[in-house]
Amino acid sequence: MEDSVTFNGKFYSIDNGVLEPKPNPKPPIWYAGVSEASRDLVAEEVDGWLMRGCSLEEAKNNVEDMHKRLDKAGRNKIEFAILGLTFIRRTDEEAKKYLERIAGGRRNVLDRTLDTGLVGSAETVAQKIEQLKEVGIDHVLLQLTPTLAELPYVKGVLEVLRG
Repeated sequence: MEDSVTFNGKFYSIDNGVLEPKPNPKPPIWYAGVSEASRDLVAEEVDGWLMRGCSLEEAKNNVEDMHKRLDKAGRNKIEFAILGLTFIRRTDEEAKKYLERIAGGRRNVLDRTLDTGLVGSAETVAQKIEQLKEVGIDHVLLQLTPTLAELPYVKGVLEVLRG
């Protein structure tokens, strides 16, 4: 990038103009992976880490671990995101029953989704999002199925979060 610019046009002229701050030509780079090699890559190279759905305790441990790796790599800040299947209904019990029906007996889907905790009423899911924020998560990605049918429930969570 040039330090200064000179331009002579039909309507405008600039002589040795300086534009600051310079634009950042690359978009932020995010990475999703939890292996040791992936964690090292995140600490050394990228701008954000997308974690798979996990418990609040695991999310906290992941953030703490990454901060140690960032210190070791001589870096101090990246953003953290977590992805989770999200099931919202009027009550926690209704949401759990809906998840069980969607999971179709697949324990791995059921257990991982319940661990992440984005299952319940709008109030419960909003509370979980706030708890994730408290342990250092900057972004929460709500994975919905089927998406359009679930949007009214998401609006309920957003209303709770906005207070």
